Amino acid sequence: MFRVVLLMVSAYTFGGESLDGYRPELIDQPLVAFHDSVNEAFYDGVEVLQVIDGLMPVNLLEQYMAAMEDVRT
Repeated sequence: MFRVVLLMVSAYTFGGESLDGYRPELIDQPLVAFHDSVNEAFYDGVEVLQVIDGLMPVNLLEQYMAAMEDVRT
């Protein structure tokens, strides 16, 4: 398990812009694509968490309003 994580971290690191001149031409494009895919997945995950966080107060308010309707009737 540790070796797989180490391999993934290494592939991500070598795909970065700072190591542009050190990558062999054969694996240059796949490493850059992997790096970009991981970054895109990270930013998409952050956006999803922000949306979920923004919806939570609305859900709580709806539950509160429904409970108040039950009390009132």
